[in-house]
Amino acid sequence: MGSVAQRDQALLHDDDGTVLMALRPLAARVSALNLCGARRELTDHVRTDSDGLSQLWGYFPELSPDPAAYSETVRLSRQIENRLLPQAVRRPDEVELALAFIRLALGEPVSSVGGMHIDVNAGVGHRWPDDVPTAWHVFRLLINLGSEPRRLEYCPIPIETLQRRYNVVASRLRYAVLDLPDDVPLRSVEIPGAGVDSLWCLRFVSSRVPHAGRTDGRGHFLASFGGYFPPGLLATICL
Repeated sequence: MGSVAQRDQALLHDDDGTVLMALRPLAARVSALNLCGARRELTDHVRTDSDGLSQLWGYFPELSPDPAAYSETVRLSRQIENRLLPQAVRRPDEVELALAFIRLALGEPVSSVGGMHIDVNAGVGHRWPDDVPTAWHVFRLLINLGSEPRRLEYCPIPIETLQRRYNVVASRLRYAVLDLPDDVPLRSVEIPGAGVDSLWCLRFVSSRVPHAGRTDGRGHFLASFGGYFPPGLLATICL
């Protein structure tokens, strides 16, 4: 998979040149993945289980869903783990990733929650885990499973610099939406949609890079994996 790695697109660097965010294509015969089955299954859940406004539903392993109700999505998650994750994390000592969610939005979700934030959990929790050192970082992998691009808005200034230079209040231990001053710059990146022989993913240090997903009327189909890693691996984590 060397040729795949060479096509990485670094999007954000730390002051010392460390890559904090990068786009990467993952080689796959996309037609062999259970995208249609999982999408159909999650669509059924949107229509029968959602509140009718959000047009959003997902499979979240941490919430202990009934496996029988998500058999197609579980099948897809296993295919991703076996065929795609080895390309996303090449070294066993880099970081161990676990599925946070596979989520489908049929349109633009209506929600009063969410906003620019840093991750305090590799999954979907709102607190830093008690068994992980607080000096570690969260590594996030977002894989676009849909045909349309997925847009992520982010701040190109790491959270530590925002705290020091702009007096931004942020906790690494509890989730909270960040109140960023108007003069703080924001950027956005589009994760390309699925091709014939590849899916695109965004790799980034999500405990240091403020970010928020942006969904329009086209919706999204997205997989998220996360893991923890010590500061000593920061220089290589997004390479």
